[in-house]
Amino acid sequence: MTDDIERRLIRPAQRAMTPKTKQFAMVPRNSEDMFKLATMIANSDLAPKDYKGKPENCLIAMQMGAEVGLAPMQSIQNIAIINGRPCVWGDAALALCKQDRNSDIFECTAGEVRRLVAHWEKGSYRPSTPLVEFVLTKFDPSWADNTAICAATDGRSPRMHIFTQEMAKKAQLWGKTGPWTNYPERMMQMRARGFCLRDVFPDRLKGLAMNEEVEDYEIGGGVSVLVPRTAPQPLASGKFGFTHAAKAQQAPQVVEQIAEAVEVPAANEDPAIAEHRKVVLGAVDWWAKKGVEAYQLCAVLGHDDVSEFTADDVKRLRDIAGDIKLGSTTLEAVFPPAPGAA
Repeated sequence: MTDDIERRLIRPAQRAMTPKTKQFAMVPRNSEDMFKLATMIANSDLAPKDYKGKPENCLIAMQMGAEVGLAPMQSIQNIAIINGRPCVWGDAALALCKQDRNSDIFECTAGEVRRLVAHWEKGSYRPSTPLVEFVLTKFDPSWADNTAICAATDGRSPRMHIFTQEMAKKAQLWGKTGPWTNYPERMMQMRARGFCLRDVFPDRLKGLAMNEEVEDYEIGGGVSVLVPRTAPQPLASGKFGFTHAAKAQQAPQVVEQIAEAVEVPAANEDPAIAEHRKVVLGAVDWWAKKGVEAYQLCAVLGHDDVSEFTADDVKRLRDIAGDIKLGSTTLEAVFPPAPGAA
């Protein structure tokens, strides 16, 4: 009788996890096989833009994915490169953390918890899991209904994180062009999820941040781009919609001129180009506030025009900023003085 119960209850569950038919899967056996697969992916039409024609990027993404438990194709589809930093999409991070047999994850809004608490107090609702009960006991009635909540446990002590509209405003995210304007509730959910999962499952994510969070980072610790309201001088059209000749006499106006360009994107502009221009503008503006003119940045990076700045150039500027902050160098030692300066 016991065997019959096990056959009906246990084995069907095991069979559900096993494909009923054999499936073809390319599993690299060594580094040579991995690079061949990476080359095939990079040359295919299914490769995301960050990996198109870049087998080395595909190889690194596959390796990073393997370290957190993703198959090669899952790695390519769920690991993104943001400002030179590999990140995992929020849905993939959730799936990775749910693989832990002891894990429990609960996401909701404060408005939803408020209704559950009301029914719980009346005795018409009983929490389905200890984690849900933990959230109900920790609920603060002062939280706005759109506050995002994420709670998780790995079988030990549960943790809960919230992300409020006030937090988004303080971080200069609320109303930001893009997903924060189109899907603010979803973006708040991703922030709460990212904070919570990284705290509870560091062994699963192994330091990978979530793409939805990292794509909001800007050089200098989240500095917003200056967008002046006064009419700027006309600019010639360049690769990113703005140009700047590296001449000292143009330096005082260049930041205002190119910052204005971010509000007037070219028709049918590639989103990747628009995003890159935004990052470049943020970098130029941040250094301008430190007293470094755009032509000085061009001189250090070996360009005649800020429109030539690449993602690697922006990373180099970020590294320079870190070195200056740590005291290993100085602003004056890195950047040449303006022509005619004492």
